[in-house]
Amino acid sequence: MATKSKAIGPSPIHPTAAYTRRQLLALLPKIGYEGITAEVRAGRLRRSSRLGCDWFFGQWIIDWLAAGEVRPSAIALGRLAPLPVPNLE
Repeated sequence: MATKSKAIGPSPIHPTAAYTRRQLLALLPKIGYEGITAEVRAGRLRRSSRLGCDWFFGQWIIDWLAAGEVRPSAIALGRLAPLPVPNLE
């Protein structure tokens, strides 16, 4: 009888490793094939093409993920007062 394997968490991205598009999809499944294509076309995700295959170096993937960091706004940090909400009564 086959047993289900337990998820062990996300796989680390090694900076010196080279990943194919399929391997990148396995690492980050929520991105999807079209998402990777869009990011490459927009110039945000670097790739190398050899032997008819796209290759993504681990450091490029890490840099791409880090560049998409969402920073808290000045309002959320309390540096600026939020705009007043008009009273509609």
